[in-house]
Amino acid sequence: LHFTVLELFFFIISHYFLVQRPMPWLRAQEFCQRHYVDLAILSTEAQYLTLLSATAANNISFWLGLRYQSTLNVWAWVNGDELSYEHWYKRNPGGHCASLEAMLEKDQKLLARYCDELHMSVCQGEQLVCHGLTVEAQYLTLLSATAANNISFWLGLRYQSTLNVWAWVNGDELSYEHWYKRNPGGHCASLETLWAMGTCYKHLSLLTFHQKNNHKIYQ
Repeated sequence: LHFTVLELFFFIISHYFLVQRPMPWLRAQEFCQRHYVDLAILSTEAQYLTLLSATAANNISFWLGLRYQSTLNVWAWVNGDELSYEHWYKRNPGGHCASLEAMLEKDQKLLARYCDELHMSVCQGEQLVCHGLTVEAQYLTLLSATAANNISFWLGLRYQSTLNVWAWVNGDELSYEHWYKRNPGGHCASLETLWAMGTCYKHLSLLTFHQKNNHKIYQ
């Protein structure tokens, strides 16, 4: 599967990311594992209520990392933790994958659905990784979507020393210049949204750095 920034729109709630592209549960999990860590894990009731509050204004339904384990007859999160609270709206017979129904009024918003249904999903992870912002419009779209977040994250962009070019992981060469700084020895690119928020570095938010002894070195 290949997704571009123009196909994805998301908002950031702590370290949860909403992916608005409808997918079956298993494909949603594969996507989250590829781009983040996994589907959202809400092991504690406090985590569940926090996400509930953050999505209360949205009339949407999305997959969580919660699935029925038929061999054990339990509902468990993708990290192995069993579901420890009861906030079900409905558990449909044959529905082995759980979604959260943000449009419902009460706290009981978990719904057992058939896993092959197409829904949005919430991924969990500290960093967003974009595999290819090959068109400048894609870069500016991501810049706008992350402008309110004081974060730094890797992009799928790396320096190819043998060719002396910066290229995306799909092989396309970088076709635009929005560098904040290109540090000597920095061969991997990140996007620094904290600079994109200021007037001095508007649209100049690509940064390279390398690591030595687990410390970032800026030159």
